[in-house]
Amino acid sequence: MGGKRASSQNSRKHGLNRALEFESPSEYQSLVELIAGEGFSAFACADIAAGLLNYRRVMDAYYDTYTSPEPVDE
Repeated sequence: MGGKRASSQNSRKHGLNRALEFESPSEYQSLVELIAGEGFSAFACADIAAGLLNYRRVMDAYYDTYTSPEPVDE
């Protein structure tokens, strides 16, 4: 039962279930401008930039999870 209880809290630890909030509006805007320079529409630029920042957020959570695991009770 303890395992189920612990695993039910996983999404709270890494925060991936929260709405995407950009760390830096200037970082987001820089990405949008860079992508726009490649000829994408404004909608596509916003979508691609948000996807890249979300991917980074997921990879940061993955890194944090696997570089600092919690001790296991045996």
